[in-house]
Amino acid sequence: MDLGRLAPCTRRAAAVLLLGGALAGCVAEPDETPSPQGSGAAGQAGAPEEELWHLAEAMGTPRAGHTATPLPDGRVLMVGGGGWMAPPTAGAELYVPERGAFLPAAPMREARGKHTATLLPSGEVLVAGGNQCDWGGPLATAELYDPERDAWRAAAPMETARTWHTATLLEDGRVLVTGGIDCASVAMTSAAEVYDRTTDTWTPTGAMIASRGMHTATPLEDGRVLVAGGFHVEGGAALPLQTTEVYDPETGTFSPGPVLGERRVFHAAALLRDGRALLAGGGPNYSVSADIYDARGGPAITPAGPLEVHRAIAASTLLAGGEVLVAGGTYPDIDTLAEAFDPATGRWAPAGWLRVARYLGTATLLGSGEVLVAGGFPTPAYWNLVDTMPSEMHASAELFRPRTGGAVCARAFECRSGSCVDGACACASVDHCAAGSVCDLSGRCVPRPSDQDLSGCSLPAGAPPGGAAAPWLAAGLAALLAARRREARRPTTSSPRPAPGAAPRSAEPGAARSRPSPSPP
Repeated sequence: MDLGRLAPCTRRAAAVLLLGGALAGCVAEPDETPSPQGSGAAGQAGAPEEELWHLAEAMGTPRAGHTATPLPDGRVLMVGGGGWMAPPTAGAELYVPERGAFLPAAPMREARGKHTATLLPSGEVLVAGGNQCDWGGPLATAELYDPERDAWRAAAPMETARTWHTATLLEDGRVLVTGGIDCASVAMTSAAEVYDRTTDTWTPTGAMIASRGMHTATPLEDGRVLVAGGFHVEGGAALPLQTTEVYDPETGTFSPGPVLGERRVFHAAALLRDGRALLAGGGPNYSVSADIYDARGGPAITPAGPLEVHRAIAASTLLAGGEVLVAGGTYPDIDTLAEAFDPATGRWAPAGWLRVARYLGTATLLGSGEVLVAGGFPTPAYWNLVDTMPSEMHASAELFRPRTGGAVCARAFECRSGSCVDGACACASVDHCAAGSVCDLSGRCVPRPSDQDLSGCSLPAGAPPGGAAAPWLAAGLAALLAARRREARRPTTSSPRPAPGAAPRSAEPGAARSRPSPSPP
């Protein structure tokens, strides 16, 4: 648009409109060229379809049965691990998202696998218990990792040695540990205890109603903890449980909860944004069923939509948009299809294909919205009588990377912005676009203007991606064009236009000068 041809008042209005568009993070000036491929506009059938899974740099050590803990500074602490026939390791390493690499970290004081790792309010990581019965039995020891000093120090030991247990951070900063295997009695334990970092002490709390291991413990909105499923040894046989129980930190006791839709062990569990809890899949039947625990209006278990794939011992995490991503697992082979649960619809949807088949790996949400999946085994689970050698544990890692604005999408979780409009990912800031592109006011990624640095721009407050800001912009531009047509019909003024080649008027003091094009954001 040629602002010089408009009347002064119209030019000022146009400048305000265009400046508002620029400050909104977008290219407000209309572009008469066709929208770029994958711009996010309706009907962009030619938009590229970006891969959701990408191989990352491998870990320094093959790991399975390890832990991955996101640290306050964005790094991820990978600790320990060991195979069914492999000795546990004390090794640790740190994934640094900015470098896309794993860097060595100080090793633990003691080798362990199938342990727990909990990020404390102090920023330290509490690692407790672990190990197989055939590798010296379960551990009662615990230790603390200090990320700032990259150092470990001993913590007080637990009252009960355990492996395949759970550890849950309570609202008051203490850590609840439940269940696990007691190799001495060849049974699961019902013992529970609480760790207090301020006093470095473990205190026994009320025992669980049922002894269990390989179960899940999910913190609820009201501060209580939902314990579900797991193995229970009875008459010398390990039986999967269908029961749940709820721990109340105020009373230090467990009370019975509703019964699951079926028996579950090695299942996935997550607290949803609306306060409900999801429990899905699990062995030994490699279930596709899923349950929803809802404490509102009285505790109840209701069925959710079934998984796309039978699986147990899968890696799972809550995505930035509130969906639950599940990847890997066995049935009895490992399926590389990942899937995501949408709490709004209660259904699962495909979420791309892993680059490497794996189970007993870890999945960690990064600050960028990506998910780091690392380690695990490439062969079926131990109860299929397939033994894995130490060399068969994975060192590989991969990233679930949501698509940039304009890429083909079917569901919101596939997009960086969390918004899929008319089959293409929308955007709300340049962070949702590929390098060299910015987000325009209609929620599309378009080439960045060469004479503007919009690297920090975003849509106006209250304008969700996908075109919510477009109507007022279109109306404003239409008004300006109408004003231009009206002025074109007016008699010309006596002020002659400069002759071709004549020097333009000198710029006013302080006028902006042209500047080199900034580098892509």
